Amino acid sequence: MPDTFKIKQPRDFGDLITAPFTYIRQHYEVLGKSLLYFVVPLIAVTSILMTQYFSASFEMGMNPDAMESGEFLSNFMATSGTGTFFGVLTMTALAAVIYTHLKLVADQTVSNTEITVDDIWKGLKSNFLAILVISIGVFFATVFGMIALIIPGLFISVKLTLVTAAYVLEDKHTISDAFSRSWHLVTNHWWFTLGLVIVVSILIALLSQALSLPFVIISAISGFSGFADPNTAGTLIAIFYGFVTSLNYVFYSILYLALGFHFYNLVERKEGEGLRQRINEIGNSANA
Repeated sequence: MPDTFKIKQPRDFGDLITAPFTYIRQHYEVLGKSLLYFVVPLIAVTSILMTQYFSASFEMGMNPDAMESGEFLSNFMATSGTGTFFGVLTMTALAAVIYTHLKLVADQTVSNTEITVDDIWKGLKSNFLAILVISIGVFFATVFGMIALIIPGLFISVKLTLVTAAYVLEDKHTISDAFSRSWHLVTNHWWFTLGLVIVVSILIALLSQALSLPFVIISAISGFSGFADPNTAGTLIAIFYGFVTSLNYVFYSILYLALGFHFYNLVERKEGEGLRQRINEIGNSANA
């Protein structure tokens, strides 16, 4: 990565939005291979399951009597639960891949040009279970807040936005340390963090819808022109939602990168670690 693009530095809101795209453009090869090997298979399984789920949902809408079938409801619930499970696994693997790569680049433990898929695999193996536990912990903490009132749930959710980033990027030894770290960093930057998540999420939705637009047009033409019977239309709709689901998982790489850059942004603003690192580099160069 060029020296002009520093990972550990303060960033304004606009820079946090554009930095992930710059990063992807400069590291697309290893990132792409890592996602292909470790994340895409999970996305494929999740997409198939979600396609079946949406197809069953459409069938229930077209044929309410189907809900009276115990076997149908059992299969519907099983598909929904399995799809959700694989969705969680997909997001966990995606976070592990993105944050492992970002850490290697930020810490310069491996030359940017020498980062390999094996390096990502090592990080994925060592962090996967912890990230999964973190995701479950954040979910229940948010739900607990929601039970009281919606606002406490939202507050807790935003405060814990950087837990996974803290665990991977700073090698936190315990999950509780990562929770504390995220809570500390987001303090006094809660609204900024919420705004970042909202804007990037909207951007992801727009990108997903833009790429799926041709499929929407084809499905609409097929349905309105009478070429498709209700069952076929339901299948097309299910495939469409499965396709959109797959795109969303891929585009969540942008959100994870934005949160990773935001993590370093807050660390720099509160602690100036990157500045000290650059001062040390200058000192080492002068002594060489």
